Amino acid sequence: MDRDHDGQDRCILEVDGSAAGILLRENGGEYRFFAAESRTAGLDRRTFRSPQRAEEEVRRILRQGMRRR
Repeated sequence: MDRDHDGQDRCILEVDGSAAGILLRENGGEYRFFAAESRTAGLDRRTFRSPQRAEEEVRRILRQGMRRR
């Protein structure tokens, strides 16, 4: 996680070399996800307890999308 000029934690969540979204750590310690692509838009603004939990959910969504093709 990096700190921006406001002191807020954030990171880019990458899956298989592509940016899936951005995670911002909120005051309560949870992480809010902001989708960077249409395949992850269903998770936009959802909160997660950890970056790892967010990544698991993003991977699950991306796998579901692959099965529909």
